Amino acid sequence: MNRKLFFLIAFVAFFFVPEKVFAASAEFSISPASATLIRGCTQQARVMIQVDAATTNAADIIINYDTSKIEIIDAMPSIPGIQILSGDAFESYAGNIVNTSTGEIKLVGYSSSGTTTGSATFATILFKSLPLATNGGFTFLFTGANPYNSLDSNIADATTSFDLLSGVSNSNYSFVNGSCASDTTAPTITYVSPKPLTNNILPNAPLVIKLEDAGSGILLPTLKIVVNGILYTSTSPEVSISGTPNSSTVTLLPATPFPTNAVSVVTVMVQDAAGNQKTLSTSYNSAYTCPSTIITNNNCPPTTTPSTDKEGTSPKITVQADTLINLKNPWKIKIVLEDSDGISLDSFSVTHGLNIYSFAGTPNQLTQTGTKTNYNVFLTLNPEDIIVTADGSIVLVIRVTDLKGNSRIETVTIRTNLPQSVKPIATTVAVKNDLLSEIYTYAITPAIIGFFVGYLILLTMQPVIAHVQTPTGKPVRFARGYYVFKNGKSQKLFGSYNGTIHGRIPRETVMLIIQKYGYKPQSLPISPSIKHNPPKISLSEI
Repeated sequence: MNRKLFFLIAFVAFFFVPEKVFAASAEFSISPASATLIRGCTQQARVMIQVDAATTNAADIIINYDTSKIEIIDAMPSIPGIQILSGDAFESYAGNIVNTSTGEIKLVGYSSSGTTTGSATFATILFKSLPLATNGGFTFLFTGANPYNSLDSNIADATTSFDLLSGVSNSNYSFVNGSCASDTTAPTITYVSPKPLTNNILPNAPLVIKLEDAGSGILLPTLKIVVNGILYTSTSPEVSISGTPNSSTVTLLPATPFPTNAVSVVTVMVQDAAGNQKTLSTSYNSAYTCPSTIITNNNCPPTTTPSTDKEGTSPKITVQADTLINLKNPWKIKIVLEDSDGISLDSFSVTHGLNIYSFAGTPNQLTQTGTKTNYNVFLTLNPEDIIVTADGSIVLVIRVTDLKGNSRIETVTIRTNLPQSVKPIATTVAVKNDLLSEIYTYAITPAIIGFFVGYLILLTMQPVIAHVQTPTGKPVRFARGYYVFKNGKSQKLFGSYNGTIHGRIPRETVMLIIQKYGYKPQSLPISPSIKHNPPKISLSEI
């Protein structure tokens, strides 16, 4: 990509815009700006973008560092060269180049359909200090605020294409001797406010969550928060984040208020830079019972009511399920849908944890019998997908609409004596060589000028089979399998009813991780020859 040509086109447009559009401003910064780091250990520096009183749909950075003090860790080993990790500020990224000779980092971000405002993560730099370095950091190439300047770092105004960048904050670190521990520990998730199991919370109460990771640091682009079936990410307008990669505070103002007449459930999932993942759920207003039975929902008022201009009433939802005793077998739930005007099955969905089940999205876990006025829907939850909240409840959010447009949303709480789900994911890595195995789309496309040039790198994969069993030889159903890259990224394999994990692996030796909730994770090296000699992997109960 010729950057001079890129910004020359935008430069021509500048002369046709009045001077008053220059009032908005934007900044780039490095987080943390300063810190004392262990010499030779992998660290991360987050490149933040802040846009005030405007919106942007494209930006680029040029960052310099001292190659005698800092080494950049390749975040994309399957692409030739050295790259940093793209953030979540824009829809797409391109021009990701680290010049290890000159100490220059370049990255372009752009959005074809959306815009960015406020604060977001533009990129993450994985790095470590060299053995003799005592200090070092990262410095933006920035020659001053000027809407016509295009040869340094830039943030483009989504409306005018002017350069909004008005200031930068660089970083400087001190390096000291210490021990580098391998990061195999998942992040810590803490519900700060409201506290878990709080009752009578205000409908518009902000949700404050603390994310901590003392090792490689939190990767905010992986953050997912589900509140009563609604998904939020780090880029959602309802979410604000402050802090550092090792300790971040997330504040969420839910778009839909917490109901006062039903249990609310919140699930948070996040990964660190080493690929360790943590999922944690909690519930609020759990003392509310209507009635107090194993399943709590049938006589409760609906959380939504039909519009006054529609005939008829909302559908009736009734849930029936056996008491869940353990998390070692699939669990079947019966949901009865009744409505005299007829049920629209296309509108039906069940949200549990981070998963949404519908006939359009996950029909293999849903079956139905009956007629349009009275359907029996059966949902099968795999053990590893069941989330137990802090009070031992399993919460489902069920949505359905009748053929006249009247809708119903029910929050169903199922009481259990099971332990709370935390589900950390181990990411032990043992790789012979760099893995050239993922699919990457490298699109060099400044959104403000609308030209699209891209190419796809697709490298051959091959089948793999592994048999998962208990120490007694009984097949373990619904186990999860992952093979793990050198940089901590993982690729999912799939489980089947007979205990067979199957999928495709790169033509290299990787580390295969097998997991099942209630069992200890098992890892083993796996090579291309495995398809000819399928291994038997034995899991033991926790």
